[in-house]
Amino acid sequence: MPEKLVRDQPGARIQAEGGQIRVALPHEMPVLLARKLVEEAQEVLAEIERAAKGTSVSEHISYWSNMIEELGDVETVLVHLRRVTRISHVSVRDRQVQKNNEAGGFDKRLVWIKDA
Repeated sequence: MPEKLVRDQPGARIQAEGGQIRVALPHEMPVLLARKLVEEAQEVLAEIERAAKGTSVSEHISYWSNMIEELGDVETVLVHLRRVTRISHVSVRDRQVQKNNEAGGFDKRLVWIKDA
């Protein structure tokens, strides 16, 4: 299994249980965090796909709880990625607003059918 960035407390637990942990070099962090972002985004997708199959009230409640956790994980990774790249939240937000003004958002729910 390739290396994987882990949170501090699970990392300490893994190490205490005999697992191998190393401290990433500062220049490695953008790549490690980007990989973690992809991992967390895949977990969001998996949760949404799982919820699409569920119908019970308890499954619906579980879905919202899991989605809040997974989106929180995405936000945490983004905060750390901005920090290590020294890109401010304001800069990202300004660019987000500019792009939304230029290209729009996703409010119209348009889907490109590529092979039509």
